[in-house]
Amino acid sequence: MDLEKIHIDENVYVYKGKINLFEKYNQMDFIKKIEYLKHLYPEFILKQSEKNPGNQYPIYASFDELDFIYNKVKNVKINEFKTTNDCIIRSWVYMSDNKNVYSGYHNHLQLNLQENGVNLLFDTTFTFTYYLQMPDNLSNNDGYLYFKTDNVERGFLPKEDEVWIFPPNLMHEAKNNKNSNKKRIVIASNIHFFDYKSAKLNKTIF
Repeated sequence: MDLEKIHIDENVYVYKGKINLFEKYNQMDFIKKIEYLKHLYPEFILKQSEKNPGNQYPIYASFDELDFIYNKVKNVKINEFKTTNDCIIRSWVYMSDNKNVYSGYHNHLQLNLQENGVNLLFDTTFTFTYYLQMPDNLSNNDGYLYFKTDNVERGFLPKEDEVWIFPPNLMHEAKNNKNSNKKRIVIASNIHFFDYKSAKLNKTIF
């Protein structure tokens, strides 16, 4: 996958690239799978409100399409990350329609896993967002993805089948799509890479 490096300011940059998922898989079938997850565990759905950006829910299922996206992103050779392929991935769906009234800046410094009432926090190596479906009937900056640093704010309109990769501390927000007849459907992921070979797993006196 070829990536374009985009400078947000002099010291901060993001990457974007095309996954080419639809050359191998059907877009509407993948959307149906993603929407089916809402029926599998409705108690996990974060409903859109004045404080919540669209419907959000975790991805616990395994799909061929997801593996395709993950492998494309993991195998990208980005010198700045200097990672292995060993990682923890925490993914969720972000789905926003024309009734969404919220957008706000946030970042993804930590990857949060929950199991048996225990919260596990890992530092995020990088975040990526994959655009499965984009809204229509856009005007001005509707649907834009914005990034903000201390020095500058820049907005971009993602395309379907694009992935955007950026540092976890970079503030970002998605603008609403007030007149759209199509939902904005994004697969968002925090990735924590680890190197087990350099880890000291056993305590010693040395």
